Amino acid sequence: MVSVTFKGVCPGTCSWCRKEKNEVFLVSDKAAHDPRPWCWGCLGKKVRLEVEGAAGKSGAALTPAGDDASGRALS
Repeated sequence: MVSVTFKGVCPGTCSWCRKEKNEVFLVSDKAAHDPRPWCWGCLGKKVRLEVEGAAGKSGAALTPAGDDASGRALS
């Protein structure tokens, strides 16, 4: 399970990619009590890695129902 708390949004430097952005989201998770600034792209990557790690541990499939292995919707 991935749990994050959004504390705010402001211009700043992303804590992961270190790029200056117009919008970074101050996010707190269970591991880090102090909020960290994340740009939207890096926040998505971080959540995806957390979910994939959790799915790998539990053996759950990552492919959503109705999609083939490439991620394309089945018709």
